[in-house]
Amino acid sequence: MIFSPHMEYNKEHIDRLMMEKLVGTISGEEDLYLEELIRKDEGVRDLWENIVSRMDTPESSVVLQQIDEEKAWQKWDKKYGGIAATPLRRITIYGSLIAASVLLLLTVGLHFFRQQHPAAAPLSVNRVADTAAVKLTLGNGKEVALSGRANQQLQVGSLQLNIAQQKFSFNSSDPLSTEMNTLTVPAGYDYRIELADGTEVWLNAVSNLRFPSAFPKKQREVYLDGEAYFKIAANAESPFIVHTAQLTIKVLGTEFNVNAYEDGPVKTSLVKGSVAVSTKDDRPVIIRPGYQGIALPAGNITVDKFDERTELSWMQGHYYFKKRTIREIAITIQRWYNIQVVFDNPAAANLQLSGLLRRNSPVTDFLDNLRTTADIDYYFKDGVLHLK
Repeated sequence: MIFSPHMEYNKEHIDRLMMEKLVGTISGEEDLYLEELIRKDEGVRDLWENIVSRMDTPESSVVLQQIDEEKAWQKWDKKYGGIAATPLRRITIYGSLIAASVLLLLTVGLHFFRQQHPAAAPLSVNRVADTAAVKLTLGNGKEVALSGRANQQLQVGSLQLNIAQQKFSFNSSDPLSTEMNTLTVPAGYDYRIELADGTEVWLNAVSNLRFPSAFPKKQREVYLDGEAYFKIAANAESPFIVHTAQLTIKVLGTEFNVNAYEDGPVKTSLVKGSVAVSTKDDRPVIIRPGYQGIALPAGNITVDKFDERTELSWMQGHYYFKKRTIREIAITIQRWYNIQVVFDNPAAANLQLSGLLRRNSPVTDFLDNLRTTADIDYYFKDGVLHLK
């Protein structure tokens, strides 16, 4: 197809493609087509950038699963009266689905997508243990607080710690030491470590990594609880092995994410290279880039494509969620904000949402949008977040 500036296209078709791209339901072929339109046509590009800039606000963090414009406008009129008497004139973009949806996003905080599921049993998300800071526990039991430290060097036993902002590396004076150390990242934090071989590991909140002060020549092994992104230093003669409660991941040199929280299946999402994943009772399964291996309760492993935007966004301080229940989102709120979540209304736990949660924004930004768009109210009592 030949593109030219201001070329005329089927506006309704472009509107539909943009909406599907925002929601995450666009096909691969149509996504490539739309991306080419955005690159080659100034008018389409300006429209897309306008929409994206408006989405990147706290008010856009809740995106429900079916458009319900009438209900959204009713909420707007009830809350703000006649302020938006001629709302579509305020946005100079196509006057169709995208225009209406973007306006709703700006004024009501949503693309009103909703899918209600049957009520479940009452749910309470357990409170994580209170932990003061990110800490390193040496094999001899000595603890070193890392939070708040930057541009420091500490000598702790045989280790010299080189501490930067939310990251540290180390050197060992005993290259033969097999002492196992533990990096603990509590709720509300994430932290990075460079291991003895140069491998970089980025831990998400509520995660632990056990690692040796030095790796033996023939094999490199670490143990993970929680979630971490690994960028493995290549060494063909020394495989790198990540142990979790359910899976063992064996690699040579690659980049991948491991989600091994206790409340869900272990997922290994491969970005580069090749990995072999296995359970105790199953043969190794080879994973290719763009795919993830998922350990099922029965002990077998399934392989499926994954979306980097949702699986890896935590490293940018965002949590993109697509068709996730509030029950699942509450678990992330617990990890990121270190607060307990209780559902006064069990049915609310099953509402499915797609959208964005920002680690560095107050949780009340998200909760206010939830209240406005989904009829789910909240309150805090004795440090516990209640949803009803």
